[in-house]
Amino acid sequence: MKEGRAPLFVRITLNSKFSDISTKKRVDVSAWNQTKQTLSGNGKEEALVREKIRLLINDIINAYNDLKYENKPLSSETIKARVEGYDKEPCTLNSLLSHHNIDLASLIEPGTLKNYFSTERFLKEFLIKQRKVKDIYLDKIDNKFITDFGIYMLNRVPDKGQKPCGNNTLMKHMERFKKVFGVAIKTG
Repeated sequence: MKEGRAPLFVRITLNSKFSDISTKKRVDVSAWNQTKQTLSGNGKEEALVREKIRLLINDIINAYNDLKYENKPLSSETIKARVEGYDKEPCTLNSLLSHHNIDLASLIEPGTLKNYFSTERFLKEFLIKQRKVKDIYLDKIDNKFITDFGIYMLNRVPDKGQKPCGNNTLMKHMERFKKVFGVAIKTG
């Protein structure tokens, strides 16, 4: 506790077991109403804290309902993991490319699909040759990754019978990569 301020947590209790989630807020101990479990006061800070609590409670209710609907185990820990986003298996670039090029193939014209397979091949080649990995989690793809991929493509020695990658070709690969990544964002 610093200067009469204490961290504020939301407690999830299910079947007599509990888990706490930090609101990442500190409140005046004197402003906390222990009986009503609310923050008293009408200031801007108090209103923000009350709104944060309200949003967290909504997230907890939604997580409970989602887990119940999905027939997943219900406990205070699984609800907390869902609220904090730790219960979802992280998606990788290869699984995303595979999903797009195989599962969504019926929605794409054959000529266009061929180009997506080329972009997939170059991305996998880039991962192996430049990053020294076979796959990468999507949350690790940032602006540097995209820039490095572009530089790699422009400097890549073409295979026999291929032309070097020019700016227009690079932009097409980037456009396809953006569309595939957009699928991941839309589907969560």
